[in-house]
This record gives sequence, C-alpha cells and structure tokens, in this order.
Amino acid sequence: MRSVRFAAILLLLLGMGGISSEEPEPSIRKTFVVRARVISVGPESAVLEVLGKAENDLHKLSADRIERYFLNREWSLRNGQGAEIGTFLCTRVLVTGKSYKLFGLHKSEGMRPYMGIRLGEEVSYRPYKPPVDYRLPEPEIKNSLKHPVDGKTMNYIPEDLLVYGQGYDSSLSNYNPFFYNRDESRLPRIHGFYMDRTEVTNAEYLRFCQKAGHPLPESWLGRGSYPVGEGNLPFSEATYEDARSYARWAGKRLPTELEWEMAARGGLSRVIDGSGPGSLDRSPRAYPTGRFEQDRCNTRERWNGSPRLLPSSALKDDSPYGILGMCGNAPEWTSSFYEPYPGHRFSGEAAQAYSGRLFHVVRGGAYYLPSDMARADARQPAGYPSPSSDAKAGIRLVMDP
Repeated sequence: MRSVRFAAILLLLLGMGGISSEEPEPSIRKTFVVRARVISVGPESAVLEVLGKAENDLHKLSADRIERYFLNREWSLRNGQGAEIGTFLCTRVLVTGKSYKLFGLHKSEGMRPYMGIRLGEEVSYRPYKPPVDYRLPEPEIKNSLKHPVDGKTMNYIPEDLLVYGQGYDSSLSNYNPFFYNRDESRLPRIHGFYMDRTEVTNAEYLRFCQKAGHPLPESWLGRGSYPVGEGNLPFSEATYEDARSYARWAGKRLPTELEWEMAARGGLSRVIDGSGPGSLDRSPRAYPTGRFEQDRCNTRERWNGSPRLLPSSALKDDSPYGILGMCGNAPEWTSSFYEPYPGHRFSGEAAQAYSGRLFHVVRGGAYYLPSDMARADARQPAGYPSPSSDAKAGIRLVMDP
C-alpha cells in the first residue's frame, strides 16, 4: 500500500466492509478491502468506478497520487461471495466530477456487471491485544469487617437461595404458597451482602445525631442524651425516616425483609445436605437459634417481671452467620413494604387495612412480645397510624460488597 493516509480516505469513500480470509498465523490476519465496482465490461477490458465525489476530495488528494495508487497494479476481482474470479490491470485513471474511473484489462471469464464484481486487495493487519489484563479483579470478600463510618462490625452473608415464610397457615401474612415447592425457579436468589452484627445502640445513634445534625428522639430532649447507663442498649425509638437517615449518613441501607430472613434462618445450602434442592425434606430453622430457647432469645417469656432490652454482650442468640439480636430484643426496620407474598393475598380486614404501600415490614419480634413474633419468618406491619404518632423500631443495616 503506497500511503496509509490515502488508503484510509478510500475506505471512507467506499463505505464497504471487508471479507475475512484464512489467517496465516495466529497474530496476523488478512481481510479483502473493496476499492471499486465494475460499471462496464468488454471482451477483454473493463471500466471500474471508485465511489465518492472527486471534487470534494481533491483538496485532500492530488490526482497524480490517485493515479499512482491505482495505475499499473494488478488488482483482485471477487464476486459477492468473496471468491476470486480474476484480476484487473489498471492502465488509466480518469478523475471526474463525481468519481474516479479506472480503465484497464481484466483476466476473467464470464465477467458481468450484474454479478456484483468488486475490485480490491488483501490487507494484512495485526489484531489489537491489550498490553495488560483489563479485567477487574474479583472483590475481596471478608467474613467480617469494621465499617469506616459508624465503626460497627459487619458479617458477610453469602449468596444463596432462600426458603422464606411458612406453608401451613394461609390466614397469616407470612404465608408462602410455594414453601414446600423447593424447585429453584420458585426460590429467590439473594445476592451476598454484609450485615451489622449487632443493632445500632443508643450511643451510636447519639453520635449520628451529633455528626449529622439529626434531631434527637423526643424522650431524649430533656437531658440531651439517652438515659444514664443505657448507651450500649439497642436504640428502639427510630421512625422509618430516622432509620433511613442513619443509613444515608453511614453509607449503608436498610435490609429487605428477605435479606433479613436469610441472615436469621440461613440460605438453602444451610438447610439441605448439599446434594441440591431436590433432596430438601425438612424445613429451614424456625428461629435464628434453630429452636426457641427461653434463655437465649429476649422475648416476653424470658422475664417474670418487667421485660427489658439487653445489650448485645448479654445475647447468645447467634444466627447461622453469627448475627446477634435477631430473636427478640428490639424490633428492626426493613425496607420492604407490608404486602402479600407472590401467589398469596390478604383477606378480610387485613386486605382493607394494609392495601396500598403505606406500611413497611418490621422483623425480629421484641423483648415485650411473645416468642411466636420472634420466629425467623414472622413479620409485622409498621407505618403511620396517625399524623402525630409514628411507629418505632430499631436499626440494623446492610451493605453490598
């Protein structure tokens, strides 16, 4: 090729792709570049036309350079399928107002304009190979980490399929019609995430209010802080907007209720014997602790007198992933709306009371509620009962890897 610049402009003029041929070696390839088309054929000669407007291109390429490129060179002639049918020797180049016409001799049999014959040449090129591996490295997944903003320890919940809700009582809001249908197409796949190992405490919430300028809860206004000696107890007076504000400040988010449930009871691989969903012949755990144990779960049954919140250091209700405080203690906000599960519908008064997206799901029971509400599959509605009274719960946040 005489001129790289000239060849590049010709390709723009033609506006045609190439036809790949066999590559001589792995690092070098060849392609057939179309340069012109046949417009007239005689017994031994032919006229070919280079597409383009010559008067617009002459300021870039002089006529003599065009001649030098085509003249006295033997060019390949190929049909529409890319097969070579002969050669063409250019003996004269005519620059017209609308195109460049090539005159010369052809060496082929049965050459006809309507056959879609093209003139061109084989061009070798080396495919681009990036100098380095441009793939992003897989993120490092740690079993636990300390969050840089609020300083809380977060445990990793790996990706898994989830058997959620229950399948024995369709009158309850947590009824899952597909609970006993363990086909993978019926089970949601929950992507891996980090979750706070413990609930947000009073001291941590106060720090957030001071750092972010967020208003204190009403019960703290008199003293400007939480009650004396309760800094390590879970903060249980958050409205939904309080919880969202804390999450934005920390750079985290509220869990969905299915993420919460997987962290509490374990994904499918924690339930079965490892040979796949078809072998699942038992239900996932009912409580984060497996079965209910009064001395491990902080519910109403634990107390003879007045029930109360406990610090995380006093809890022994570890979930399968080492998350504490999911079996009672403080109830916890999720980001999910209180709606029937797929394939189910609320009936009676519940259908009227909880129609529309006004209520969010609260999970985990509470120290003042019975043990049934601390089940891993139990859910409660919480929203805006009246303009002056908003539902309150605790905060536990998650973060994507």
